[in-house]
Amino acid sequence: MKKTIMAVLVVICAIAIVIAFFMPWAKASTSATRVAKGVKQSAGGALQGTSLGDKAMAYLDVATQAISEMGDIKVKTIVRGCDIPTLISRKSSNVAISLAQVYVNDTNDLDKKVILVYLIPLFAIACIALAVLGMKNILFVAIMGLVSGVISVVGFFKIMITDMSSMMVQISIEKGLWMTLWAYLAIFAISIAWVVIYRNKA
Repeated sequence: MKKTIMAVLVVICAIAIVIAFFMPWAKASTSATRVAKGVKQSAGGALQGTSLGDKAMAYLDVATQAISEMGDIKVKTIVRGCDIPTLISRKSSNVAISLAQVYVNDTNDLDKKVILVYLIPLFAIACIALAVLGMKNILFVAIMGLVSGVISVVGFFKIMITDMSSMMVQISIEKGLWMTLWAYLAIFAISIAWVVIYRNKA
């Protein structure tokens, strides 16, 4: 009976992970002034010393000052988990790229590496299969615990050690990613409890 309850709990967590994959994972909130200053800083070195460049810098200064006087404009962008590989391959979202860089230290071939994000819901489905098999063989429960433990612990650790305030596009982690990590952590905890109960009965 306890095995059935634990298997059902794993299924619920796995379904939550699949649903969360289509929910917002990250949101960027920046301001028009911040973007203008970033553009000026990036372009300043290349354009400095040319008459056209000096004029462009002067226009940027005027625009930045005008935005500050009339009240800064907040720009928000939300990225869902399922959107990340497509957005990065097109290089059309700094939010998706920034989120990927939280987990990938080497950004070479980032568009190829980020395809691994599709494994998140696939591993959740695999956990359902492992839970069912685990009702007959505890080894499958151990494998489920290992997979869910690595995903959840590494996921939380990477978020904790990353200084997101230093990014030009400041991102915040949204409900979808939190839900994913907590659900995997729950599966990890269920796996440990399952193994402990099995060993006590053995």
